[in-house]
Amino acid sequence: MEGTVTIPQGARHEQSWRDFKSGDWCSSIEIRDFVARNVVPYTGDESFLAGPTKRTSAVWEVLQPYF
Repeated sequence: MEGTVTIPQGARHEQSWRDFKSGDWCSSIEIRDFVARNVVPYTGDESFLAGPTKRTSAVWEVLQPYF
């Protein structure tokens, strides 16, 4: 499915978009353009990740026999 949709004028200048590089996506829905201009590869490691919570571990333990 291809096509574009015009974004309302008031939504074009919202502060939430201030750090993104502008492009075609600013005036219409252009996902590919947005991703190509703004995605930055993460080169760090997994040290920022948190371990599972007690609740997650309990659910995982219940589900293990089904895998």
